[in-house]
Amino acid sequence: RAQQYRSEKPGRMSEAHNQQRERHPVVVFDFDSTLATCEVGMFTLNDAANRAFGGQARVEMLRNLLENLHRRGIKLVIVSYNTKALIQKALADRNVELLHFFNEKLSRLQTSERDRASSVMGWEAFGAEAPKSTAITGIILPSLGASPKDVLFVDDDPSNIRDVEHNVPGCQTLHVEKPIQNRSRETSA
Repeated sequence: RAQQYRSEKPGRMSEAHNQQRERHPVVVFDFDSTLATCEVGMFTLNDAANRAFGGQARVEMLRNLLENLHRRGIKLVIVSYNTKALIQKALADRNVELLHFFNEKLSRLQTSERDRASSVMGWEAFGAEAPKSTAITGIILPSLGASPKDVLFVDDDPSNIRDVEHNVPGCQTLHVEKPIQNRSRETSA
């Protein structure tokens, strides 16, 4: 056993051990009707805490959830068919202030800083027609050195859940129902 440890250079761990230590669990959230209570648009940003997030009590609940996950070293990412700019504006609203929880820099296989994606990914990062699984397998997993089993994917759309279950084997999924106010709008339309 002692020889096994001596085979490494003093003070250095094996590359496999380093990769294993650097891995962190990841939660990938959808934005619209998952973190937000509706499909967020420009007009929803006026009074975002109430219109986009369901009120100050729900914002506090989200803050507590995200803080708890962040404190445990869990990486937080948003993958949405909305735009990155709109998501960031909603999360940065002075009555919301949740954007700072989504601060990971994700590589896109290019090395320059301008080619890095943030952990808020709108459709621009992975393609408007591409399934969300492509963002997970093409950007998130390689950037964070994570494996599918390190990831929990949370979304309100059953087709996105099926996509990730099928195309990212080992990834855990959580289907959240649309908020009641959102479901009632859809049934009355």
